[in-house]
Amino acid sequence: MVVIGIGNRALSDEGVASRVVAEVAIVAPYGVEVVDAGLPGPGLVGLLEGRTKAVIVDAVDAGCEPGKVFRFSPKEVTQPSEPRRYSLHEGNVLEYVKLAEVLGNGPAEVVLIGVQPGSLQPGEQLSPPVEAAIAEAAALVLAEICD
Repeated sequence: MVVIGIGNRALSDEGVASRVVAEVAIVAPYGVEVVDAGLPGPGLVGLLEGRTKAVIVDAVDAGCEPGKVFRFSPKEVTQPSEPRRYSLHEGNVLEYVKLAEVLGNGPAEVVLIGVQPGSLQPGEQLSPPVEAAIAEAAALVLAEICD
């Protein structure tokens, strides 16, 4: 099992996953690998390879209030007629998950934990609502890995 944080810490709330996985790493059970992957792009496929389950944490633009936390699977994301980018950085996380599946080396289960960002300004400081969401997002991750 692997927990993967994705994001750019230099763009305020886009770096929320780094903070969430840091919290998870402190208490993750033995055998769970926790990776702060930054912006892995297609390297995400390699991080998923051979895993039984992956929990991916990312900033997700769902058009909601900043700090809202989501839990979903790739299959629960509907593909609108006009492609919408849920992930805020280069490459679409869902496309890389699908690629790993097509290649036959992806995990049997993928869960995504997303946090709605409020600010994408340069800087490493999270906005107050996103900072407040770290504990909730970490708890969701821990529920997935301790299930």
